[in-house]
Amino acid sequence: MKLFSKFILITGLVLGISTVFGNLAPSKTNNIINIAVVDVNHVIQNYDKVNILKDQQKVKLDELKKFVEDARKKIADEKDAVKKKALEEKYNKELQDKKKVINTEYQKQLSDINKNVTATINNIGETGDYDIILVKSSVLYGGKDITSAVLKALK
Repeated sequence: MKLFSKFILITGLVLGISTVFGNLAPSKTNNIINIAVVDVNHVIQNYDKVNILKDQQKVKLDELKKFVEDARKKIADEKDAVKKKALEEKYNKELQDKKKVINTEYQKQLSDINKNVTATINNIGETGDYDIILVKSSVLYGGKDITSAVLKALK
């Protein structure tokens, strides 16, 4: 009987302490967490700057292909083996330099777009008083979808 009384007393103390500390913990009204979700793939596919960047990249790659074709033709037209080798080296170096410039510019522009999208999502999160914003593809259910608000803010 004494063991049962001690158990009841300890259980009561634990429940009382947890209730007191639970009430002291900072929380939002009614302990509701405001969660939003964003379909990032949809944002990227429909963001004008991304589509413009893709088009610009395609044009640059087409120009690079034309450069390679022209270089191959000039190398093939050269009869002297020494000059042919020098042309190959010259055009290979030019090709590598052009590819490096194109890739560097592309990566910088992608980085700027990523920063812009992230800043926009953060801004919507702050103004919408969201506690958490998750990628929609990783959420099975719930959360307010703010994808259209992100796209609208990016325009």
